[in-house]
Amino acid sequence: MHHCLLLPDIFNRILDFLLVLPPDDFYAAKQQLEDKNPSIAALARTCRGFLEPSLNALWKHQRTLSPLVQTLPSDAYEETIDLISVSASSSPPYIDILLTRPLVRSDWCRFDYYAPRIKALGFFHNEHGDQEGYSWCMPSVLPRAREVPWQTVSLLCLYRRGRWLLPNLVRLRWNLYDYLYTAHVPLFLGPSLRSLAFALEPTHILGDICDPLWEEDMARNLRALAQLCPTLTDLEMYPGYAGDIVPSASHFAYTCRHLEGYHVNTFRHQPLQRDFLEYLALKPFLRKVFLSLDHETADNLPLILSPPHVPHPFSSLQILYLQVPHLSSCTAFINSMEQCRLFSAAVEVNHRPLATDVYDFFAVLRGSCAKHTLHVCRLIQSALAEDDSDIAQHPDHSMDGSVLKPILQFPNMRLFMFGIPMCGWLTDEDFDLIGKCWPGLVAFAFIDRWATIGVSPATWRGVASLVSQTPLLTDLRVTFDTRRNLISKPTDVPGLRPNHQLRFFEVLCSVLPEDPALFALSLFTIAPRVVEVKGGGWPVDPDGIPSEDPYAFREQVRGLMFRLRMQHFGEEYMTDEMGKMEITEGSGDSLPSEWNPWK
Repeated sequence: MHHCLLLPDIFNRILDFLLVLPPDDFYAAKQQLEDKNPSIAALARTCRGFLEPSLNALWKHQRTLSPLVQTLPSDAYEETIDLISVSASSSPPYIDILLTRPLVRSDWCRFDYYAPRIKALGFFHNEHGDQEGYSWCMPSVLPRAREVPWQTVSLLCLYRRGRWLLPNLVRLRWNLYDYLYTAHVPLFLGPSLRSLAFALEPTHILGDICDPLWEEDMARNLRALAQLCPTLTDLEMYPGYAGDIVPSASHFAYTCRHLEGYHVNTFRHQPLQRDFLEYLALKPFLRKVFLSLDHETADNLPLILSPPHVPHPFSSLQILYLQVPHLSSCTAFINSMEQCRLFSAAVEVNHRPLATDVYDFFAVLRGSCAKHTLHVCRLIQSALAEDDSDIAQHPDHSMDGSVLKPILQFPNMRLFMFGIPMCGWLTDEDFDLIGKCWPGLVAFAFIDRWATIGVSPATWRGVASLVSQTPLLTDLRVTFDTRRNLISKPTDVPGLRPNHQLRFFEVLCSVLPEDPALFALSLFTIAPRVVEVKGGGWPVDPDGIPSEDPYAFREQVRGLMFRLRMQHFGEEYMTDEMGKMEITEGSGDSLPSEWNPWK
């Protein structure tokens, strides 16, 4: 063994690299949320010198308590099949872990050996900072094979002869599967806890949480949070809560001595009051904040966030989520911060802005934010307001690539999402410029969620240039003319390098070719490992019936991609777990000759 490996700093650095290294699978991606690298477990079994640091790396992030409960004696618990999850589908049923007898002191030996190693509960082992906007809901969306029900957690708290279950816990995320035992949250508030997140939805799985007892438990814990856990500095609540929960969360902000994060969605509650906004703006260590402002407060932002009221508003802010009626209010907010070092800027507006408003926002962001710090920019509108006109071709609501020029000055951009109902397209030259300016791009969407009018001037050549220059790109949502500049081999585009990280490809309202094979071949040439294709549309006839079926088209493309992967990658694809699953489903062998059932 080399002597350098005996130095803790060097070996821990190697473990950090292994934690973010994707597994050796066909569909493995750098942004993957789950699988741990099996090499870390192998290092733990290599020698005693590697054992402790390797175990610390393996146990550092846990999505659930089930691995820890399984360290109890085998006769102390049993695994039972959750009958609700049993169905005719091929997916395996969920398994509940239940205690079978009272626990004595000797039963806790292995539990106590591993529990101090857990630093984050409710998190995947590898969550990047640019995934923060949507990674909070993933533990609730993705099912857990083994679940610790509330009965087991209650008994663990009863038999535990200590104050905390996880003494060295630093980050805690309470998600969908944990809300039934919210009353036991104080047993997880250890002396090292710094961040607490409540992510108890999405609503399409759980529905609105309206249990009065649950709301009472939540509000009571929030009001006493600063006293229960003096080390806590960061509170996050996704996506929105009502009743007494939001006022109780603001009480924590007032009583926390060293507030660093207050990301509490007040969508279902009244917007922030002016005095609370001023209080947050003066917090010297606040680096993450969610602000929901009404018309009056948003219009008075230049007055509120200016001397002598607030000399240097939000001086340490790095992550901003702003919900405002008009985009111009957000521009005024950024301008009031003068010089800032934002890592993420996410803005949700209620009224559709003008193209000039979008340009002004990007220009102010370029002038106020440090050049190398901004990695994430989201600008979205979830729904049309009553006074918003229908989406139509209008000069005030039309934009092109020139509007994006100010934001292209940030070279480290990794995630850019533009979801405003406006008319506009990007050209091949725009795609090429974006790829040159943002080589580290991971996700890109332009006019996402909304339809645009007309045929885009962009073609496969521009999209190929973008994905070739951004090797980490995993999610792409753009509109372009998929019938032009079709690509059948890499040499069709000079300097083309296929992107092996792209997994999700959405063409929004792009016009599609009549032959899906042409689409599939072009896509496979530039990004052979795409697993999901969405979007697409055709002109509508006078009777309102689409002339083609986009769903059948996408299924045809999906099957053709399977065949192309089998031909090109051979054993590498067919022996992969996901590849074998796709082949077993028969998607690559049962392609209909007539893909348009409407003809």
